[in-house]
Amino acid sequence: MEVAFAAVGWYSSRHMSRTDSAVVPRGPRVPGGAPGWALVTPLLCLAGLLLSTFLTVMHFGLLNGDVSLGEVCGGGGGCNGVIFSRYGRLLGLPVSVWGMWYYVLAATLSTGAALLRREDGAAFVRATLWLTVAALAFDAWLAWAMLARVGRFCPLCAATYGLNVAIFIFTLRAAREARGLPGGPRSLLPSLASLRRPAEPAYYREALKLHLATLGAGVSALVLVLSLAFSQMLLAAQRKELEGLLEFLRTEPPAAIATAGLPARGSESAPISVVVFSDFLCEQCKRANEYFDVVAAGRRGALRVTYVNYPAEQTCNPHADKTLHPGACTLARGARCAARQGKFWEFHDAVFGDPGRVGPEKLAAYATRAGLDRAAFDACMAEGDSASGLPAEIALARSVGVNVTPTFFLNGRRIVGALKPWMLDTALEALLQTPRAEPHRAGAP
Repeated sequence: MEVAFAAVGWYSSRHMSRTDSAVVPRGPRVPGGAPGWALVTPLLCLAGLLLSTFLTVMHFGLLNGDVSLGEVCGGGGGCNGVIFSRYGRLLGLPVSVWGMWYYVLAATLSTGAALLRREDGAAFVRATLWLTVAALAFDAWLAWAMLARVGRFCPLCAATYGLNVAIFIFTLRAAREARGLPGGPRSLLPSLASLRRPAEPAYYREALKLHLATLGAGVSALVLVLSLAFSQMLLAAQRKELEGLLEFLRTEPPAAIATAGLPARGSESAPISVVVFSDFLCEQCKRANEYFDVVAAGRRGALRVTYVNYPAEQTCNPHADKTLHPGACTLARGARCAARQGKFWEFHDAVFGDPGRVGPEKLAAYATRAGLDRAAFDACMAEGDSASGLPAEIALARSVGVNVTPTFFLNGRRIVGALKPWMLDTALEALLQTPRAEPHRAGAP
């Protein structure tokens, strides 16, 4: 008998479901679908928050002169250059901090959509969707600036763009299923009247909204305040030094440097001329080159950079007090020979881009990496210093008072040592506001 009743019940339920679907109109679909889908967006937001936090640590590290974290993006300084460019900051804070702020809010809203009843979560789904649309519009502008203006590629930045696209896709799916359900912006806030009546079922829904609102607003505000405070604290100790540097750039008479014929990159009409006196075996020079590379990424059209060899080795430099860097003359001669083939900067980047210890024993590897004609390069190296033109560069350095490396001349004003990226960037910005009045490239060395 029980089996018969069960069979009748099964048949009735299937029959009634078909007839009911033809007579009773279907109500609006609710967000969700498979239970696991509701948790995808908060998890994506968590991944984005972790990435943005790491990018923020990279940015503050660059302020303090630490370029090592950029190695996670591979060679070339792509992440460092993009992060530290003028497009990497918004309203005085790193763009990655605003990314953290977005992910905190998006995680809060999407969590509300996942935890509340489906009909109550529609407002949270829509808010997440519109917030993500705004984030994607900003991402599009950042991607354009990264590729068209900075000319570098940051894989970590691109990864956040991909996460935001995924968040958009999942949220759009949920928003389509929530079509027709009530729930405007006011539904995001808790009802104080319901919170006063704990015995009502609505109390728990409104209590959850209160906790989510407090958590989202509190954490996002904390992210912004702490980032601003840390940035100010990090720079405060060096502001006095920066003020002295800017005063020096305003008052120091510029020196005219004869740089014709020397390797240079950048437009002849660039508003800022940077003449670098350097030594390939000088650790400070390598660090200064990394700092300059980070800053120059956002100012590609504003700089003309000229390189001058000044090796600290008495074999080729009689003005050196002592041989600090054995083998520096070999690398300087190699750079001159690379310049003969029109590939000085390829050789320069191969040497300074060496992740290990730079040394003359790697000369062949640097030449290969720079794409040089090895036969012509070896023949040039055999000619000696005089034929390579290296003595003329050393004489130029002495004529303008250079005796240590690295020494930079920014529009003719001498700076000794490696300026931290933010100080160098500020100095370049100050020079952009100061008209050049000196002949930097007149004559030949």
